[in-house]
Amino acid sequence: MKNPTPDGARLRFYTSLEVAEILKMHPQVITRKLQAGEIGGYKLGKDWRISEAQLFEFLARHSNERDVITNKNSTTRSGAESS
Repeated sequence: MKNPTPDGARLRFYTSLEVAEILKMHPQVITRKLQAGEIGGYKLGKDWRISEAQLFEFLARHSNERDVITNKNSTTRSGAESS
């Protein structure tokens, strides 16, 4: 059987209950986030399926780590250009 992903990675899906357990959140909170589109997912019947990539994307959006880009021509916080 051929792997359906173009890069050969194996697809992994979680139920909303599994995501709630992983994130230590109430399942109803996860369901509401799925319904609102905050977490990407697929509704299959009465339950949701969230791919591992969608879960990582949600976590990345809510991370307190930010990419810091340093550039000599960037502007400072006051809006003045640095020299």
